[in-house]
Amino acid sequence: MPNIKTAADPNQALALTAKMKSASVLETIMRTYVVQNVNMNLVGVQPADFVIQPDLRNFDITEFSRADEMSSIGAETTIDLMPTLERLLSGVDDKLFIRSL
Repeated sequence: MPNIKTAADPNQALALTAKMKSASVLETIMRTYVVQNVNMNLVGVQPADFVIQPDLRNFDITEFSRADEMSSIGAETTIDLMPTLERLLSGVDDKLFIRSL
């Protein structure tokens, strides 16, 4: 066994990777594309005051047939975050969101 110096026990790390399913060619290409986009988008996202990131961890990268579910999660996340966004924007211009009494 190679001399691996990590915070995790090398035996546990090897056991974790041994249980992973092998990715198809399409999954590998798509994951590469996602990693590239995330790294490229960081330049544009870093200066953002507000970023909406729906939790899509339960979806595989190739599950195009579940796009409606993903879209719904994105819409729900956006609706849930609207009060926070309104609060932030009203700090910039208090007339943006006039509330009727």
